[in-house]
Amino acid sequence: ATWTLGLVSGLQIFSGELGVVLVGMLRSEAETGAYKVAVTAAALGRIGYGAIAVALGAAVARLYSRGGRDQVQKVLGAAAWGSTLVTLPFLLIVLAGGRPLVAFLYGDAYSDATAPLVILALAQALTSYFGLAATTLGMTGHERDCVKWRLLSSAVNCAISIAFVPAYGIVAGAIAQLLATAVWNAGFWWTVRVHTGLDTRFRASRALGAGQILRLLREKT
Repeated sequence: ATWTLGLVSGLQIFSGELGVVLVGMLRSEAETGAYKVAVTAAALGRIGYGAIAVALGAAVARLYSRGGRDQVQKVLGAAAWGSTLVTLPFLLIVLAGGRPLVAFLYGDAYSDATAPLVILALAQALTSYFGLAATTLGMTGHERDCVKWRLLSSAVNCAISIAFVPAYGIVAGAIAQLLATAVWNAGFWWTVRVHTGLDTRFRASRALGAGQILRLLREKT
């Protein structure tokens, strides 16, 4: 239903901002600023994944509606490989030079954002590993399951943040976000697996070649 899709989109935005809100409630303004910098910088690692989801999501829906399960699995395999490969360079850059990256983009005053940035980059790498789990769940008519897992992951984020952020600061906030990300990714993947038999993960079955994917993207019907 349209309202369910709207709710899913709203919860996705909400879950992305929840960590900043919780840190803002539980820590100082300076720490909140540093955490927001980490969240903003980590978003750079989502660009490639987002592009792949947009490009291949329609192909997944079209093939699934036609009953082309084997082709859907191969597209999902290609998406998992592609999203992981475009995310890994960002993760490696953050691991090797997170502090210089933060200083270059935002200034030395935000050096405290480095550790949360590393953790949030790991969260994005985890999302890439699970591939188009969220997209597939929505495209195959299981939007309500998306809502359930998003709500559960938000509850996990809240519980961990309230318990540990006051004592351990923004690193605990980033860990809470990482664990919440693990919850919804694993939940989405498991639900897709149970309802459709498809595997969206990086180690999924052999992917379609680049030429085959381009032909799928050019198809109109």
